[in-house]
Amino acid sequence: ELKLSSVDAGVGLRAAFEHLRPGKLAQVMVVDTGMGMTAEVQEKIFEPLFTTKAEGIGTGLGLASAKRIVEEHKGAIAVESSPGQGTRFTVYLPVIDRTSHEPQPADLVYLGGTERVLVVDDEPEVAKATGTALAALGYVVEVCHSPIDALELVGATDEPFQLVVTDQVMPRMPGLELAARLKALHPETPIILLSGTATEEILRKAEAVGVELVLSKPVTRSALARAVRGELDR
Repeated sequence: ELKLSSVDAGVGLRAAFEHLRPGKLAQVMVVDTGMGMTAEVQEKIFEPLFTTKAEGIGTGLGLASAKRIVEEHKGAIAVESSPGQGTRFTVYLPVIDRTSHEPQPADLVYLGGTERVLVVDDEPEVAKATGTALAALGYVVEVCHSPIDALELVGATDEPFQLVVTDQVMPRMPGLELAARLKALHPETPIILLSGTATEEILRKAEAVGVELVLSKPVTRSALARAVRGELDR
């Protein structure tokens, strides 16, 4: 069940979410009748990489990404649940005055471009979101859901991509191996690796294969825009 309503960011809400500003909020409520969650699980669901699914199913980044996106837009997200009673997620987003003419964030003003960028991620929704964010900035984006497809695409194109953004954890071939193979074909093409666990080992291996930058997931749109423009301008 999905409900949309308007509420005021009163004292109670602002006490629960200190970053909320006074004013009108759009309240989006999503309710299900599933198995629900324990209090212990609720405390961890927004942590990156936390998941209750079996290994190999899900990455534990979905809710962490959702929370980051909501907060990037000056909003808040809350969850209420109990075992056997379903779950209710509530998202609060500030209502924008359509008559206002505030300047756009600097990211959207000067961090765009027209270069060809390849995005590789085995999760279709994540790949689409990353590609859409870059395309909105003017980049010519190709999206692949498989590292094997990405290698075939790069090998078949006459014009090399000017930058590659790839996930690290993918079936059949991790991002670091894909990066090494892409560097063998086009050593001058910068590669940005997205990793849920940017450990020292990952950073060391990334440097060894020539990866220019490692970003920890989830990545905000502004951070991605800065990273892409920065590597293209080097």
